[in-house]
Amino acid sequence: NQRDKLRAGVYLLGVEDATENKLWCGYALFKTLTLNELVYVSLKNKTNEELNSRAAELIINKLIEYPCNI
Repeated sequence: NQRDKLRAGVYLLGVEDATENKLWCGYALFKTLTLNELVYVSLKNKTNEELNSRAAELIINKLIEYPCNI
Protein backbone atom coordinates (compact mmCIF):
# COMPACT_ATOMS: atom_id res chain seq x y z
CA ASN A 1 0.00 0.00 0.00
CA GLN A 2 0.97 3.65 -0.24
CA ARG A 3 2.08 3.95 3.39
CA ASP A 4 4.44 0.96 3.03
CA LYS A 5 5.96 2.48 -0.12
CA LEU A 6 6.53 5.75 1.71
CA ARG A 7 8.19 3.97 4.64
CA ALA A 8 10.43 1.99 2.28
CA GLY A 9 11.42 5.18 0.47
CA VAL A 10 12.24 6.98 3.71
CA TYR A 11 14.28 4.00 4.93
CA LEU A 12 16.22 3.87 1.66
CA LEU A 13 16.90 7.60 1.82
CA GLY A 14 18.17 7.21 5.38
CA VAL A 15 20.64 4.50 4.37
CA GLU A 16 21.76 6.57 1.38
CA ASP A 17 22.24 9.69 3.51
CA ALA A 18 24.10 7.83 6.27
CA THR A 19 26.57 6.26 3.84
CA GLU A 20 26.96 9.11 1.34
CA ASN A 21 30.62 10.04 0.72
CA LYS A 22 31.65 7.22 3.06
CA LEU A 23 30.72 4.03 1.24
CA TRP A 24 29.56 5.49 -2.07
CA CYS A 25 30.33 8.69 -3.93
CA GLY A 26 27.21 10.66 -3.12
CA TYR A 27 24.42 12.58 -4.74
CA ALA A 28 26.86 14.43 -7.00
CA LEU A 29 27.13 11.15 -8.92
CA PHE A 30 23.40 10.34 -9.18
CA LYS A 31 20.06 12.01 -8.81
CA THR A 32 18.10 10.49 -5.93
CA LEU A 33 15.47 8.96 -8.23
CA THR A 34 18.13 7.30 -10.40
CA LEU A 35 19.91 5.94 -7.37
CA ASN A 36 16.68 4.62 -5.88
CA GLU A 37 15.84 2.88 -9.15
CA LEU A 38 19.25 1.18 -9.19
CA VAL A 39 18.67 -0.10 -5.67
CA TYR A 40 15.09 -1.22 -6.36
CA VAL A 41 16.15 -3.14 -9.49
CA SER A 42 18.94 -4.77 -7.51
CA LEU A 43 16.49 -5.85 -4.80
CA LYS A 44 13.99 -7.09 -7.36
CA ASN A 45 16.64 -9.38 -8.86
CA LYS A 46 17.55 -10.98 -5.52
CA THR A 47 16.44 -14.49 -4.63
CA ASN A 48 14.14 -15.06 -1.68
CA GLU A 49 17.12 -16.41 0.25
CA GLU A 50 19.16 -13.28 -0.47
CA LEU A 51 16.24 -11.10 0.60
CA ASN A 52 16.39 -12.67 4.07
CA SER A 53 19.46 -10.49 4.76
CA ARG A 54 19.26 -7.17 6.59
CA ALA A 55 17.69 -4.52 4.37
CA ALA A 56 20.47 -2.01 5.04
CA GLU A 57 23.10 -4.58 4.01
CA LEU A 58 21.34 -5.21 0.71
CA ILE A 59 21.10 -1.49 0.01
CA ILE A 60 24.72 -0.83 1.00
CA ASN A 61 25.96 -3.71 -1.15
CA LYS A 62 24.48 -1.93 -4.16
CA LEU A 63 25.65 1.55 -3.16
CA ILE A 64 29.29 0.48 -2.76
CA GLU A 65 29.34 -0.28 -6.48
CA TYR A 66 29.53 3.50 -6.98
CA PRO A 67 32.68 4.75 -5.23
CA CYS A 68 34.25 8.13 -5.87
CA ASN A 69 37.04 7.95 -8.41
CA ILE A 70 39.46 10.29 -6.66
